[in-house]
Amino acid sequence: MRNVRTQVNGGFERVQRPAASGITFAPVALSVRTIEADRHREFNAAQPSVSFLQTPAWGQVKNEWRSESVGWFNGTEGPVGAGLVLYRQ
Repeated sequence: MRNVRTQVNGGFERVQRPAASGITFAPVALSVRTIEADRHREFNAAQPSVSFLQTPAWGQVKNEWRSESVGWFNGTEGPVGAGLVLYRQ
């Protein structure tokens, strides 16, 4: 059980609510670094869905912007996330 403050008629009262059922979260340390466009494309190809705005090709279309592919790593051999960063020139 966890204590939660809820607002009632302009005041607050403490009520007890059960903790989230069976859900636990563990802290994860991620590192972020630049990755090659090919590695970014490989990561995207392995995902069920990816926005075209997060592909290396989108960075090539934006003439007045510089692009950088970045990957999120948690110590495993491959990225656990990838994204495209655009820098206005």
